[in-house]
Amino acid sequence: MLIYISAPLTKGNRNFNLRRAIDAADIIAIRGHTVFVPHLFELWELIHTHNYEFWINQCFSFVNVCEIIVRLSGDSEDSDKEVALAKEKGKIIFGTSSLDGLKEFMNSSYWNII
Repeated sequence: MLIYISAPLTKGNRNFNLRRAIDAADIIAIRGHTVFVPHLFELWELIHTHNYEFWINQCFSFVNVCEIIVRLSGDSEDSDKEVALAKEKGKIIFGTSSLDGLKEFMNSSYWNII
C-alpha cells in the first residue's frame, strides 16, 4: 500500500517533527508498505528554494496518489488541508490533529495488507 505521512513540521520543534515523521514512516516501511514523507522536502528546500504554493502543490499531488493517509497528532494547518483533500478524494485516513494515526493504522486490518 502507498501511505502518506501527514504531520506537523513548522509548528514546534522542526527537527523533532521531522524525526517523528521519519520514524513513523520507517515503522510502516519495515512492515512492507511504501511510504511518502513530505517532510523530506526540507532537504530539497535547502538546495532549491521555492514558495509555499510550490510545496503544497507537491504535497497535494502525492495525497492524490496515495491510498492511505496517516495523520500524526499535532497542530498543523497544512496537515489539516491534506486530510481535507484526502477526504474529498475518498482516501482512507487514520488519525486527527488530536489522535495519532500511526497506532490506529497499526491496529487496523490495512496494516496486514502488503
